[in-house]
Amino acid sequence: MSSNSPTLAFAIACFSVIFYFAGLEVLSFIPIAIVGFLFVVAMFAPPEQHPVSGRVAAFMALNLALLPIYLPIVQEVRYDQLEARRAAQTADMYRTIDEAMERLVPLIDEYYERHGRYPELDGETVLPYADAQGRIQEGTSMEDLRAPRDPFHPARNPMRWVAVRDRGVLLASVGQSGVKELGLPGVPMDGPPAHPLARFAQTGDDPRWKIYDPTNGALGLGDVVRYHGRVPWEEAMEPLFNAWDLAHRRSEFRPEDVYRPRHRAPGDERQSVRDAAEAVRLLGQEEYLAALALASRAHRLRPPQTIWRDEEYTVDLTRGMALYHLAAYREAADALIDYVAVVPNDAQAHYYLGAALHRGGDRTSALVHLSAAAQIDPGAGIRHTAQQHLTIAQGGQMPPYPAPAGIDRGQ
Repeated sequence: MSSNSPTLAFAIACFSVIFYFAGLEVLSFIPIAIVGFLFVVAMFAPPEQHPVSGRVAAFMALNLALLPIYLPIVQEVRYDQLEARRAAQTADMYRTIDEAMERLVPLIDEYYERHGRYPELDGETVLPYADAQGRIQEGTSMEDLRAPRDPFHPARNPMRWVAVRDRGVLLASVGQSGVKELGLPGVPMDGPPAHPLARFAQTGDDPRWKIYDPTNGALGLGDVVRYHGRVPWEEAMEPLFNAWDLAHRRSEFRPEDVYRPRHRAPGDERQSVRDAAEAVRLLGQEEYLAALALASRAHRLRPPQTIWRDEEYTVDLTRGMALYHLAAYREAADALIDYVAVVPNDAQAHYYLGAALHRGGDRTSALVHLSAAAQIDPGAGIRHTAQQHLTIAQGGQMPPYPAPAGIDRGQ
């Protein structure tokens, strides 16, 4: 064997490691095979001058080349060790949550039997809710019905409690790290017929990506979540999960774009631009829940307004239109107000904002935006409809605004 063979073996072994860390694991087997051949040669035909050192060098080169095989095995072993250690550390915390759920389940079921919906809680307070007519109703308290203390949080704050209206209730902890990862919606503003999952889509987070597996000892990021309801979790959230599946297919989430934007490929648009553009297309295809989810993610990831692209200006319009068609009128009005504050001359946005406000119970503000829609652009197709509906609304009646198509389609 040539005295230069160990050096050559080391050089080829380096390519194995480079391919592995570059994400080209399949190509790593080419240098592994070459180095393996050189190793066999070194064992049976070592350099004449330094046979022992030649064999040692070939052995070390082979081990370097085999790193792409060793590393995943070592990582898996280490992961299992951390998983077992974390499971032991958090066993008492999970037991505390299980005990709390055992106490709460009968109370949750009793509340549902009384009121036909699940309670929305903030600590010890049962929150108000909007009924089918849009009126705000006081939540009815029950003795001992309160969110338990969070066993994972140092301050032992109440766990977050969110109702999926008439489907079930989520009880969420911020997890051992104390960092809120799971996006949960705020106080409900729209009652039926608003889509019960519109609030969840508006967080811009796929909940399946942000929940701990309680069997693995809370290893990783995410929230610890427990669910109880009249239907299983997967069934209760199925429309939202389907919407996110569609959204992910249309605009793949690239973490490196969000967390390491300098590494974005030249000419590649940032995540919020891609999300915003695809959300508009989904809206045009009447995929309202998916459009809302994707536009809400774009809203969350959007940079400062001074560097927005054209697509990013449409985010709040898309959110507002999707929410309107999901019959979440108050939430739609909030999104459209944000949009017209930036793009004040959009007649269609003013019209739908007026419709959302009126259907949400704010007739006075609705008249302002219906009037704007009728005057901003004399050539706009919406102008005539806006003027007709303004006249009807001024007469104290509810105009025949467009129906919420997302509810009609049963999304």
